[in-house]
Amino acid sequence: MDEFTRDLLSILDRPTGIGIFSLSVNVPGKGRKRYWFSLASGLAALQSKIEYRNLYETLPDWVSVCHPDHQCSLCNLAIRGKQPLPATRPTQGASQPAPGSVAATSSAAQTA
Repeated sequence: MDEFTRDLLSILDRPTGIGIFSLSVNVPGKGRKRYWFSLASGLAALQSKIEYRNLYETLPDWVSVCHPDHQCSLCNLAIRGKQPLPATRPTQGASQPAPGSVAATSSAAQTA
């Protein structure tokens, strides 16, 4: 797994803030979900998405169903890293273990 994907997964694992504003989204395969967030988080997410679209034109659909805190961080990561977000949401299980990790070490031991 590359560093960019690890950073994306790290962002998606972060706890989110709360507030008096809400956003309801339809999460594919999971139904309707409501996120609560502050005005500042909502405005930051909006600004980050505008900057992302100015640079890469299209925001992947999966980002729109994330919490606004995550949307903001994901867009900022892509902008800073000069790399667009992947078309599909990254998952832990879709990657190989990092070299030197416990999973990689035990996998290598089994094949030896």
